Formats: sequence, C-alpha cells, structure tokens
Amino acid sequence: MEKQRPWLSSLVHAGMLVNILLQRGNQGVTFKDVYGGIRSGELWKELERRFPGFDHFGVLTKSDGPQPELLIESLAEVAEEVENNEERDNGIAEGNGLSLLLCLILSALQKKLWEDAPDRGPWKKGPPRPRN
Repeated sequence: MEKQRPWLSSLVHAGMLVNILLQRGNQGVTFKDVYGGIRSGELWKELERRFPGFDHFGVLTKSDGPQPELLIESLAEVAEEVENNEERDNGIAEGNGLSLLLCLILSALQKKLWEDAPDRGPWKKGPPRPRN
C-alpha cells in the first residue's frame, strides 16, 4: 500500500497561513521552534497558541481528519534534508523560523509529497456551464 500523503490543497493552505504570519514579521519563531513542533507533532497547535487566529478556518488545528498529521509527516521528510544547512542551501538565517517553515512547505510541494484530494462532489469537473 502506498504511503498516504497530505492533499495538495492542504499544503498550499498551510503555506498561505505562514505567509500571512510572515507579513507581520517573524515574531520570534526560531528554527528550534519549527523543528521541535514538527518532531512533537504539535507545530500547528503551537502556532495557534502563539498567534491566536492563525488557523482561522481550523483546517490545521481543529480537524479530526488526518490532514494536519500528514502535513507534519511531509514536513518531517524535507526537514531531514534541510536541518543544519538552512543558510547555506536556502539562504535562511537563524531566527527566521517562519521563513524556514515556508521553505519546508515549498520543498514538500517541489518533491511532490502530496496527493490530490478525493473527488468530493460535482465541482471536481468545474462549475456548471450556463445553458444557452
């Protein structure tokens, strides 16, 4: 059986949320915070604790489905390659944990550590076309 992966839309959503935080400034998130959150599996909850409202739709912190954990697993895979080479390979200086997290998300996207979401209704093929 093939390993289950997060949905592409979940990775993109996580990246957009991290980008929103980055626009407000790094806010003291360190590499240690990011790697520790990935290792403990509590990354999303920790970000929500530090930045209330971070996950405004609850996709990462209130979901009872597997997506939050699958995202962490994909990030853990790329973190193994990035850790201790953040600045040399990716240009991210220590102390820029949110930039590191966005880098990990982009790396997971690049390495295709995701799968398409299952068909969830008629919108899979696009919106209905008007009749003439």
